[in-house]
Amino acid sequence: MTPRNETPEDLKNERQVADVLEKVWKCKLRKITEDRLYLADFAVIDNDGQVIAFIEVRCRSCSSNTYKTLFVPLQKVTWATSVFTASAVPYFYVVNFLKDGVIAYRPLTHLEAPLRVTWVERHTEVETHPSGPVAELSMQDFKIVARREEADVVF
Repeated sequence: MTPRNETPEDLKNERQVADVLEKVWKCKLRKITEDRLYLADFAVIDNDGQVIAFIEVRCRSCSSNTYKTLFVPLQKVTWATSVFTASAVPYFYVVNFLKDGVIAYRPLTHLEAPLRVTWVERHTEVETHPSGPVAELSMQDFKIVARREEADVVF
């Protein structure tokens, strides 16, 4: 298992994204503390306490238009699709692009097969991703939730 490299800054960025999602989507997000078991950062909870979605939040230092594709660990994709098959609970992959302040998402539960699968290598201990297979997802399939400059969304 890869060592956990989540810094206090990472958790702060993640919480800021969660706050934006709660405001824009008018929902309640609850932090999943055993995210290695559930492979998601947050559960979206309705007023009756039912889990209505899972959310993974990633923060990238680049702009939203830097790359044409985004890598998602294949294990997260397979977990998301199996949970959806068993429960109809969707899984959303949310990315905060720190350079331009764009927060974008896409569901991982309705991906068109076959996916393009690539191997990524972990080169330093600073990198949080393990070496392994990732699904390449087109940035065109991500929808923007918020931008930093929008007056009603505070980062």
